[in-house]
Amino acid sequence: MNSTIRKVCLYWTPLLIWMGLIFYGSGLSPTEVEMTYLDVGLSRPWQLTVAHIGEFAVLAAFFYRLIVVLDRWHQKGTALAVLSGCIFYAVFDEAHQALVPGRVPALFDVLSDVLGASAGLVLTDTAARWLRGRGWGHFLPVARTMP
Repeated sequence: MNSTIRKVCLYWTPLLIWMGLIFYGSGLSPTEVEMTYLDVGLSRPWQLTVAHIGEFAVLAAFFYRLIVVLDRWHQKGTALAVLSGCIFYAVFDEAHQALVPGRVPALFDVLSDVLGASAGLVLTDTAARWLRGRGWGHFLPVARTMP
């Protein structure tokens, strides 16, 4: 398998699938959202906030992997790119949700998404450095430090 196809499969595909799942979820009607959350045991408002934080932490991890592998940016540039991408997608997600009958956008959701993206970025970078220190850096590449 050539390098380009391999990068698409390993780094673009998980990110795009995850973004698609978020997009799908924001397009559900209020009744479908309530039923979906109840099916997985999420019924309290704080649990829904944790779900937002978790979904954007995963999104940040996928963005991190993609950006580090494709561009090999320095640490600050990687963090800025990951957070910018996640913030853009959080706003896009709420805008999409505003177009769904019965759903309304919420600034609190965007803030929860940004918190999740920040946590995901820190955890992913920490895990990447830990893996690299043990000789397993090929599993999760690390952003270069500033010279």
